[in-house]
Amino acid sequence: MERTADIILAEIKEYLQKIEQSIAELESLAPAALEEVPSEPVDLDIDLPEEAQPEPVPEPEPEEEMPPQGPAIIDVVTRKRAWEIDIPGAPVGNILSAISLNDRLLFINSLFKKDPVLFQDTIRRFNGMADLAAAEDYIQQNFPDWNLESDTVYRFMMAVRRKLS
Repeated sequence: MERTADIILAEIKEYLQKIEQSIAELESLAPAALEEVPSEPVDLDIDLPEEAQPEPVPEPEPEEEMPPQGPAIIDVVTRKRAWEIDIPGAPVGNILSAISLNDRLLFINSLFKKDPVLFQDTIRRFNGMADLAAAEDYIQQNFPDWNLESDTVYRFMMAVRRKLS
């Protein structure tokens, strides 16, 4: 049996009637309760006997800061950037197919110093790489000024990961 627009419309009307019936039943069960709702605010300030008063919560004592035990060391090996752990999306055969036109312009202007040839060359190199580690090494060697925590680099690397993950 094929469902036509008339059949679907009839089903919708039937559901609406059931909903209206349910609403009418609920209204008939609780009209008095609805009328008992006060129109003015109710004062909920209740005087409790002294023994029932809650005890004041003591404020936490400030923690003492530990003096530095030497130079602060950042463990670069275990530190993960968002683009290294977020799920990149469906795999692609060519990184360019994962980058919108607006993002291409953003990347060329922000990351590749307004040089579209450098952008194309980098994409071509990344497309030929075997894994993400090779791409990271290439970035560290050729683009040391990139802020690897920035939103622009995040978007670029998520596209690269779609190819190299």
